[in-house]
Amino acid sequence: MSEFPIIELNRVRRVPKRGQYDKDTIYESWMRASCATWACGDGQPVVIPMNYARRDDTVVLHGAPASRLVKVCPGRRRSA
Repeated sequence: MSEFPIIELNRVRRVPKRGQYDKDTIYESWMRASCATWACGDGQPVVIPMNYARRDDTVVLHGAPASRLVKVCPGRRRSA
């Protein structure tokens, strides 16, 4: 079973023994939900519920290129 590396950004702190890092468990949890809440900011928080999908180890968010969320979130990538 493959696992995501434990790094500062994803490490479970409150009850570490309950943390799950194996990909099968995480993917199953993602696929049970019908939408996700995405949050980021550029001087001000932006939180928007949106549809998503998974492509291998990448989460693909549904959104218009002109939306504020797509413009302010770091690490965004437009599909070709």
